[in-house]
Amino acid sequence: MTAAQLIQVLIPTIGALIVYLYHLIFYHLPQKQQEALDRFAPRAVGMVQQVYGGALSEDKKATAITMVKTLMKEAHLPLPSDAAISTFIEDAVYAMKQVNAQISVTTKPATAPSSFPAPQWKDGGAQ
Repeated sequence: MTAAQLIQVLIPTIGALIVYLYHLIFYHLPQKQQEALDRFAPRAVGMVQQVYGGALSEDKKATAITMVKTLMKEAHLPLPSDAAISTFIEDAVYAMKQVNAQISVTTKPATAPSSFPAPQWKDGGAQ
């Protein structure tokens, strides 16, 4: 095989390999970002709520955004836009509030309304 024939075979092969690697790396990257945001946003919101519970909402959100960015850098993933991070943080806050609302509803003691008649067994059970 001559050098010219080798080049004619290698150029398309290398080109196809580059396209395939591009597809593997860059096509799946947004999905990996989304998966990372799904994991990192609730954790950042929980941490901010625990550490800075009494702070203003804007300050807590800014801290959560910073925390998510730090976690994304630690995971060696490119940073999404602040708007995307903010959306995931708002979703995590909403989910946290829904869980807290369900907990507070189920832990309230049940009280009987005063309009119910007294049970029959209370006055001896005989009629």
